[in-house]
Amino acid sequence: MKFYNKMLFTFSVNFVIQYFVFSAILLNSLKDFTHNISKFYMATIVGLVMVIMEMIIHKVDYGTFNMPLFISILLLLVLFLFLYRIQYAVNENEYLKQLKENDSAALLISNAMEAKTNTYEIAKLTKNILQNDSRDFIDYIREKIKA
Repeated sequence: MKFYNKMLFTFSVNFVIQYFVFSAILLNSLKDFTHNISKFYMATIVGLVMVIMEMIIHKVDYGTFNMPLFISILLLLVLFLFLYRIQYAVNENEYLKQLKENDSAALLISNAMEAKTNTYEIAKLTKNILQNDSRDFIDYIREKIKA
């Protein structure tokens, strides 16, 4: 039972870190944080990968390996990868929430690169991204489709 609790703990901690911490780190502003299905899929994928790694480490340390559990987790990983790739259950609103976070991340990176680059093409790209901040437009569309 201790082994299963450890696997559940590993999954839970990694899920929370991926869903909340890593996504917040990538945002230009914390107000751009959204809850969305795609982020749920990615956090689940990361959690499952970490459980698989923990199982492999357990095998190395103790010489035991739970093959049925490993196959089950591997199948879950494949399932969530597939769901993410086809964007299963992602409707227009979910798409816009995900897009807002992606735009926020692009703004964060572009702000940092704008001062560093000496390449004309990169400077033009960063300026274009910063000038065409679409987060407000995305919020407007989300409100419009809710009505």
